[in-house]
Amino acid sequence: MPGLNSVHLNGLRAVEAVARCGSLAKAADELGVSPSAISQQIGRTEKQIGRTLFERRPGGLVATEFGSDFAARLSVGFRELAQAVAMADDRSANTLIVSVAPALASRWLVPRLSRFFALYPEILIRIDASTTLSISAVPMSTSQSGWARENGPGQGRNCCCRWKSFRSARLTSRQS
Repeated sequence: MPGLNSVHLNGLRAVEAVARCGSLAKAADELGVSPSAISQQIGRTEKQIGRTLFERRPGGLVATEFGSDFAARLSVGFRELAQAVAMADDRSANTLIVSVAPALASRWLVPRLSRFFALYPEILIRIDASTTLSISAVPMSTSQSGWARENGPGQGRNCCCRWKSFRSARLTSRQS
């Protein structure tokens, strides 16, 4: 049997989907390709591994004994891959974007990060140290949160009133 690098991943996906779904059409619909493409991928995979995975019958494809075992292991592998991808996606959902003046970042924020990470190890922080701040400097989406300090006009108690999705809070007492 050849090594993993000599077998196309799309072919393995096609084999697993047909075995699980029970038909070329259902597998094709799930994978977003035509039944003909699924059939070609299965044929190519069978040639690459040197084994017959499905018997061709008038009613459709039926997995051989080896094909059933092979597809079952592929299913486990694809579930593991899906969980790995979901884990990566969860990490990006826990990213806090902080847009802050460079001086505040270096003198106030960075010295406090180790304490923050000790309390919240699951949250990642991305620091955008800039002398200017615009709403585009803090890209927000449904999976991201952000913190920013505005410099310039509008600073003070009502500085965030024009950015309705922002919440403001005093971090330190003002020293003149």
